[in-house]
Amino acid sequence: MAKKNAISAKTQTPAAKEKQVIAEFEKHIYDLQQMLEISKSFCSTIEFSPLIESILYVAMAQMRVTGAGLFISEEFGSEYFKLSENYSGIAIDPTIEYKIGIDSPLIEFLSSSSSVFDLHELSEKFPESQEIKVIESLNPSLIVPLMLKNHLNGILVMGERIFVENLSADYTTYEKNEIQTIASLASVAVHNASLIDQSTTDMMTKLRLKFYFYNILEDKLDSAFFQEQTLSVIMFDIDFFKKFNDTYGHACGDYVLK
Repeated sequence: MAKKNAISAKTQTPAAKEKQVIAEFEKHIYDLQQMLEISKSFCSTIEFSPLIESILYVAMAQMRVTGAGLFISEEFGSEYFKLSENYSGIAIDPTIEYKIGIDSPLIEFLSSSSSVFDLHELSEKFPESQEIKVIESLNPSLIVPLMLKNHLNGILVMGERIFVENLSADYTTYEKNEIQTIASLASVAVHNASLIDQSTTDMMTKLRLKFYFYNILEDKLDSAFFQEQTLSVIMFDIDFFKKFNDTYGHACGDYVLK
């Protein structure tokens, strides 16, 4: 079969070769346009939940997989990358805690690499790793680090590939490069969303600050106006809070706020 293909390639006419080159060139242009649209989509979303959902659906569509999940550090100073609810189309075992320690050897390895991996490669590297067992339970077809300037912002786990006739179930080098590009764009978006999240969140109560509230309120008002819907705002207030602080101290006041 290999000999036959070699003979076929040698006997290919110049016109056929030119047609093939043009087809490949057109595919590259199409893929670049896709990446531009994906970049716009990621950059236009600053809230974590819609952003994660967008990343998962894009990865699933581009790589033709049945599901995907994303391990991320959801809070500033967190010691773990967590899956939480950041997945779609993946079967989750309720007895397993889907988190990976930031200081684990697996995270150190992924942070120092610019590659994508299948489960077999990581299992060979870390045969006794509990973190690998956690990932293994998701039955991944590919594990993709989200890297930005040598910093790991997340781990994208690709689910089972969808069978398509005349297409291999294995990832080609071109597809691996493509998902790495998507992961790079996703990593930038996750990093930016994290910075916005930190700058608009009160570290003590974990509540949003006034700046964030006004931005969201403006969006909701515009949406309500164009869709001709009503909008309500509920405000809570703590009566005599200053008196409580003065009587019991600010530490107790902070406890009440939390």
